[in-house]
Amino acid sequence: MAVGFSIKYRPTKVAFLVRKGHVEDLVAAAGINTLLWGGMYNPIIPIAPKGEDNSIALGLLNAFLPDTLYNVVESEEIKEFASKFTFLRDPGHYADRIFHEEWFSKKNELSYLDSLNIVEKLWHSEFKNKRKNYRSNCCLVKWDETDPLNAVFSLNFGYFPKNFNLKDDFEDAFVRGLRSKKTELKSGANLKDFVSTSVSPLSLTNHELKGYGGPRQDGYGVYFGKKDSFEDLVNFWNLRASGRMLLFCPIDEIARFSNTLKKYLKFLDSIPSARPELTEWIAVYHSTTDDQIKKVLEAFPTKKGISFGKFDADVVDVSWGLRPAYQCFEWQRAYGHVERQFDRYQVNLPLPEKKFLNGATERRRIDQQILSVNISAHGDFGFPDHTLKIPCLPKLNEFYSREIIFDPWKLRVEREGFSLVINVNDENETLYPIPHQKLLERILEYSDIKTESNQAGRLASKIITGMREYMPLEACRVFKITGVRKLLKGLPSDSQIKWNDALRIIWDTERFKQFQSLFLESRDSKNLNPRDAFNFLVKKNILRPKLRWLEKILRRSKEYRCTECGLAATVPFTDFENDKWQCPYCDEIQNLRPLIVQSFRDQPKIWNFEKTGLFAKNNNQEGAIPVILTLLTFGRVFNHGEFFYSTALNMKVGGKSFESDFVVFQHSRGDSFEVGIGEAKDEGGEIDQNDIDNLKLAREKLVAKGFSCYLIFAKTADGFTQAELDRFRTLESEHVPFILFSNSELEPYQPYWENPRFKEMPYQYALRMSEMSINSRFLYLGSVQGRNHG
Repeated sequence: MAVGFSIKYRPTKVAFLVRKGHVEDLVAAAGINTLLWGGMYNPIIPIAPKGEDNSIALGLLNAFLPDTLYNVVESEEIKEFASKFTFLRDPGHYADRIFHEEWFSKKNELSYLDSLNIVEKLWHSEFKNKRKNYRSNCCLVKWDETDPLNAVFSLNFGYFPKNFNLKDDFEDAFVRGLRSKKTELKSGANLKDFVSTSVSPLSLTNHELKGYGGPRQDGYGVYFGKKDSFEDLVNFWNLRASGRMLLFCPIDEIARFSNTLKKYLKFLDSIPSARPELTEWIAVYHSTTDDQIKKVLEAFPTKKGISFGKFDADVVDVSWGLRPAYQCFEWQRAYGHVERQFDRYQVNLPLPEKKFLNGATERRRIDQQILSVNISAHGDFGFPDHTLKIPCLPKLNEFYSREIIFDPWKLRVEREGFSLVINVNDENETLYPIPHQKLLERILEYSDIKTESNQAGRLASKIITGMREYMPLEACRVFKITGVRKLLKGLPSDSQIKWNDALRIIWDTERFKQFQSLFLESRDSKNLNPRDAFNFLVKKNILRPKLRWLEKILRRSKEYRCTECGLAATVPFTDFENDKWQCPYCDEIQNLRPLIVQSFRDQPKIWNFEKTGLFAKNNNQEGAIPVILTLLTFGRVFNHGEFFYSTALNMKVGGKSFESDFVVFQHSRGDSFEVGIGEAKDEGGEIDQNDIDNLKLAREKLVAKGFSCYLIFAKTADGFTQAELDRFRTLESEHVPFILFSNSELEPYQPYWENPRFKEMPYQYALRMSEMSINSRFLYLGSVQGRNHG
C-alpha cells in the first residue's frame, strides 16, 4: 500500500549560543552564518551568566525549534546550557562544530550546506556567459574592524571570516562568481545608498528559500537601536531570522545611514500590497520611545503608515511572539510503500530529487554536507493504530527518533510533521510508525505519570481490534444500539437465546427508530433493521449459532452454492454451525456462520444463539462497551490523523495508584494539545468523588507540562444522577474543565447534531475538547448561555 507525504528540503537550522552582553559573540555568529545557506534565518540565543535566569533563551529555542546548537564561545555557562539538550546533535556528531578538517589538505570544510553552493548555482545559471565588465546587484561591503559600526555592519550585511583555515575562498567566489560590486568604507564614512537594496553576502543566504507562516502585517521595516547595544542587536537579528525583512539603523549614528535609509524606505514604499483593501504598514522596532523615533522619522517621510514595536532595553523580549516563518525550498510530494514485517509497520520512502542543488555540484564535491528534510504524512491509513503524525513535543525527540528511524539523533519534531537530518547524497529513508498506545504512554510518562496496561484495557483493545483490521473503532457502531447492549448484558454466558427472542430485544420500538440510518455494513434496504444488527453480531463472532438437538439427530442438510466456484453442494446443517466448511469441488475453505441469518430466515426455530469469544464471560467485558462508545464519539468529532487514544490504564501519581478508563489525545497543526482522561460507566454505575479526585491528580501533572487537560465522564444511561451533577458543579466552581456524555451523545452518529437543543448549543459543530466542555456545561448544568440567549 502506498502512502502520500509532503517533502520539504531545507538547510539545517543551527541555533548559535552566545554570552549575554558580549557583542563580539554576535559579530562572530554573523560571520559564520554568512558561510551557511539559510544563515540569516539561524537564531542567536543569548545565554545568561551562571545563576541568572535563562527563560529568554528557552523561549527562543521553543519559538525557532532549531535542529542543532553551536557554541560560539566555549564558556562554562554555554556548555552547561547546551548539555541539557543532548538530542540536538547531528547523527554523525562530526558537524557539531560546523567545520571539519579535510584529511589531505588539512583545510576546513563546512559540514552543513554552505553559501558557496548558491554561488556555484548562480554562476552556471546566470553569470557564466555574461560580459566581463558586467556587474550584478550583489554588493560586497568592506569596512575596517575598528569602525564604531563594525557590529552593525556585520549583522546587517554579513562578512567572510578569515580565521577558520577554510579550504575555499568564499569572498573571492562571491565577488567573481556573482559579478559583484565592491564598496569599501573608511572609518566614519557614510554608507552608500545602493547598499540597502543590494544583495549582500548575508542576504544571499536566503536564496530560493520560501517562508511559510510567520509574520505578515509586520513583515518588513526598520530596527532603530544603539550601535553597541547587545540587546538591540540580538533583537534585530532574531526578528529578521523569523522571516522579517529588516535594516538595522544605529540611532546614535543615524547620519551615516541617512542615504541608505532614504533609499530603503523608498523601496519599502514601492512594494505592492498583497491586499489592496487593507492599509499597508512599515514596521519600526526600537527600544527607546515612540516619540523619539517619530522625531527621527521626520527626515524620512513615507507613503505607507508606520507601526511601532517597542522592546525593553534590558531583556531580549519574546513575549509578543516571534512567530518564525518556516523556511524551506520548494514543496514536493513522495509516496512511501507500506509493509508489515516482524509485527511492525515499515514505510520505505524514496526521497525526491534535490532540485535546489542543480548546478551547484559541477565543480566541487559536497557529499559530506548535511541538510534537513521535513516529512509530513498525509494520513495514517496504511498503518492502523500507528502514526507518523507525532505531536510537537521537542523533549520527546530522542524517543521519536529511536522509534521512527532507530537513530536517536536524526529526527526533529516540528509544528507540522518532523525533519530528518540527512546527508546530501541520501536518497531514501525507512520509517517505522509509532503505535498509538506506546506514544500515549510515553506522553504520560513525560508528564510524570507512571502507567501500565491492565486487564480491562487489554480486553477493550482486543474487542476493538477484533471487529476489523482497518479503522476498527468504526466497526463498533453496533454497540450504539440500545437493544444490542441490552441483549449482551442480559444474556448469561451459560445460556442460549432463541433467534426471535434476540430480535425482539434488539427491536425496542421507541429506541430502535433512531438507529435506522446507522451504517454498519453494506445492505440492500435503506433503513437498518434488527436482523441486520443481529447478523452483524454473528459475523463478528460476538454471538455463535447453536443448532437445536433435534436437527442434529435428523442430520438435515441444505443446498448451498460455493461463492468461489459457483457450484452447488449439499451442506449439512452442522457445517453451518461450525466456523469452517471446505467446498468439495474447489477446496476453498469458507465460514458459513454469517450466512445463517440470511439462509435460514424462514427457519428461525431450529437455531439458538449464545455469546462467544471475548463476550463469553459474565464479566460485563470489564466495562469495555461504555469506553468504546466514548472513544467512538471522540473519533467522530476529531480529525482521524490527529487523534489517538488508550483504553484503561493503571496510573500512579506520586504515591497514589488508580485506574483511568481511557485517555484521548488530540493535536492539531502546531503545538496545541488537548488531553482527556476519563471514567466510563454502564447504566446503573455511579461516578463517585473518588473517581473525580483520582483524575484530578493526573490532570495536575498534565497541566504542569503545558497540556490542556479535560476530565471526561461518560455513562450509557439517559442521564446523570443528581449526586453526580452536584459533583460536576463542584468541579466547575474549581475551574476544572470537563466533558459529559450520556446516551444523548453516545448513541447518535454525531454527538450533538440530533440533540433537540442543537440550535441553541454554544458550539453546534464542536471540533475541540474546549468546545465540547462548554457544550456539556450548557446541556447538563445550564451554567453556559446558549446561542439564542438575548
